[in-house]
Amino acid sequence: MSSASKAGGLPSMLYLFCKGILASALPRLGFVRCASTEHGPDVLKSALRDLYRLVHPDFFHRHPEARAANERSFKLLQEYLQATKTHAHQEQQPAVPYRFIFYLKDGEAAEAPSPPVATPHSIPGLKRVTVNLPPPAPGGGPGHHPDTRRALGRLLHACGVPCAGALAGGAGAPPLAPRRLRDFLPAAAEALHRAAAGAAGGPADQAAALRGALRLTRGVSASVAAAVRAARGPAAVLQLYRDLAAALAALPGLDLAGVALALRPGRSTLAPDGRVGLDSDAPRAAWVAFLGAELDVARCAALRALGRDVRRLEESAAAALGVDAVVRGRGIATADPAYREFLDRAVAVARDARRPRRGDYAGVSLRVGAPGSAQGVDAASGAVELPADLPAASLIATLGALGRSAAQGAARRRQADAALAGLARQVERRLRLRRLVREDGLAEARFRAACQRLLQHASSLQPLVGGLALQIGLTNRLLLDRQALCIAWDFEV
Repeated sequence: MSSASKAGGLPSMLYLFCKGILASALPRLGFVRCASTEHGPDVLKSALRDLYRLVHPDFFHRHPEARAANERSFKLLQEYLQATKTHAHQEQQPAVPYRFIFYLKDGEAAEAPSPPVATPHSIPGLKRVTVNLPPPAPGGGPGHHPDTRRALGRLLHACGVPCAGALAGGAGAPPLAPRRLRDFLPAAAEALHRAAAGAAGGPADQAAALRGALRLTRGVSASVAAAVRAARGPAAVLQLYRDLAAALAALPGLDLAGVALALRPGRSTLAPDGRVGLDSDAPRAAWVAFLGAELDVARCAALRALGRDVRRLEESAAAALGVDAVVRGRGIATADPAYREFLDRAVAVARDARRPRRGDYAGVSLRVGAPGSAQGVDAASGAVELPADLPAASLIATLGALGRSAAQGAARRRQADAALAGLARQVERRLRLRRLVREDGLAEARFRAACQRLLQHASSLQPLVGGLALQIGLTNRLLLDRQALCIAWDFEV
């Protein structure tokens, strides 16, 4: 061998020598080989071997229940991996989630948020890890589908296997709400079932009981804004009600009977309709200060009385004009004198004019806007829009000119609502749902499109969502306070 070749071979020999030393030394020092680029079959095989070392049934001979569970789940894991090698699994069987239950020595399982879920068990010294995985996607090659690797990464991470974060697509556990339903639904449904099982006497029930107690003892109607409920969860909402009860207890001489108290973000204030808004982010002491010193209780009572009078006038005006309802439009408040004057004029002029025939304006509402606003028809909702300063002499004629067009729009609206309700009922029947609702603010077209796609994939989704309550919204998420799941209208299966 030439001196040049010897010189060229020395770096390679030195590299191999150092690699061997590091490979044996680093694991003993607590370092684990887990490069972010190593997502291939070798990494998965190595991680599965590590899992087997953690859950091998022979390690649990003193605990027959744990030994049997680990044997069953490891056989199920073999079936799961085998299913990725053929498309026949998805073509011949329903897409039922795989439920794995492994027992590990306490301290070996990862502390991961749900999904997956790791909970203590009654066997001393052991931890029970329960993970639901979606049906595997066929690999179609020597490796596994990326979705399958990510799903297996979740299982391995829950069991404390090193490198599981790389398989799951990053360090740590995957996000709580994946976009794909096959990733989101199994663990989300399990979390919902657990919440429902423990709901009796839970925070939501306690909050309802506390609201009832406040109504009975202080005569107030308390509520928490939907945005606050969604952001904080049932336990935090219960604490808000407790803080409110304590704040009212600190003001025993304050008479708030009939007042509606709404806990919502923003400055505490008295609304024009007599409702009292309390800043949900403020401390209890700030509520006590506002209710005890800043709130004008007499004005609050006067605004509520005015609201009751205006509602009676709205009902009288609607009956006199032959419309379904008279409501306020944009730019005008209940306490606005122009609105009350309009209602008085409407009642008076309708007595002197020809009373509309019953059914002429079926489904039509009269929407009263600010003085000087435009008049017209909102065909989508079947509403006639009139300004509050419309002269009495023009009221009946204008309503007659616009009312027929609004009635036609209202009829179309009823037909569209009935068709959409029928589509929702069809989805409920096919998927065996407890109920299906649309999120507030979600466009009708998006809700319809989601329902049609749910029907298209009913055979694979029914095993995952049967018996649940679903809401169609903008994102996949849990609605624990309503014991429901929200799925994105443009979901991916």
